[in-house]
Amino acid sequence: LLFRVYDYDAESSGRIGNGADERFALSAFEIGFSDYVTAVIVSDFDSNWNSLQNELSEVYALTALASITDAVQALKETFGGSVIGNTDHVDPYNSTNNKHTLLIAGELDSHLFLVKCRLSVNPTSGCQLELSIRSNSNSVCESVMSVI
Repeated sequence: LLFRVYDYDAESSGRIGNGADERFALSAFEIGFSDYVTAVIVSDFDSNWNSLQNELSEVYALTALASITDAVQALKETFGGSVIGNTDHVDPYNSTNNKHTLLIAGELDSHLFLVKCRLSVNPTSGCQLELSIRSNSNSVCESVMSVI
């Protein structure tokens, strides 16, 4: 970033001289989908889910993720928004825990969207995700779904 810096005279309330250029290095950064999502609090997920008109669903194989805990963390970071009802907490001590549902609420372009991530894990094939998204805007559903 390039700025022009001037000295300031408090008595005359004016600039002194022509100023000097100052450069500041900008670190590399990425803007992802979650940066556009506003977190919202939803007190009753099910009634809000039932009130939304548009739905998209798809099944994905998340072969790079070996556990449900890893998948939950990756999905939270990908979608942004608010996790509903502590559904991001997976019991690490339950060795038979091979299924989990993550619920997320967010707002995109002033439209509420809700996400249900039904996860299952198979030791040989990794995680499977059944993703369902609802919103009153079909384009918001499509935008959220395109993130995966």
